Amino acid sequence: VCKIVGGSCLPKKEAVIGKYKVVGGGISSYTHSSYNRIGGNFVITRVGTPMIQWIVEDFFQTENAFSFDVNDLCSTSYLYYTLKENFELVARMYERTAQPITTKGRLSNLEFPLPPIHVQNTLDPLFTHISTLKSSILEWENKMQTLIKDLGNASLSHSIKKQSIQLIFDNTDEDD
Repeated sequence: VCKIVGGSCLPKKEAVIGKYKVVGGGISSYTHSSYNRIGGNFVITRVGTPMIQWIVEDFFQTENAFSFDVNDLCSTSYLYYTLKENFELVARMYERTAQPITTKGRLSNLEFPLPPIHVQNTLDPLFTHISTLKSSILEWENKMQTLIKDLGNASLSHSIKKQSIQLIFDNTDEDD
């Protein structure tokens, strides 16, 4: 249902600064003047910490990542969310050497149920909503961890006299 696509070699020193993010084995740290992949797709790291990342805009994909061209039987976003929800299986496709590494062959061994395309398209808004909620939860968890750490540091140094935490819940459904 899809073709796994490798990227091209583009060392940072050879990139021509431009508007397209260069995406490889992690967070984009530089840009390039041209792109080799259309946005609305995702990449999986080939080398380094296993990661699945959705890319909204056109981008330049390096050899340190794989992206996917799907056929008419599969939605790109359905494949993305399926792989994200089954991340442990994806992570098992990496060989543990000095740096984790995977191959097209290993990734092509992954198998998941594939509902009809109209069902996949129906699920897209739900996947997007779930992803947004998960991101919000992670953001709040990070804020809470920072606050707890700051409170712990402050109490050790006795520099805080009074600290209050207010949790605000926006519940638009009054029937619960």
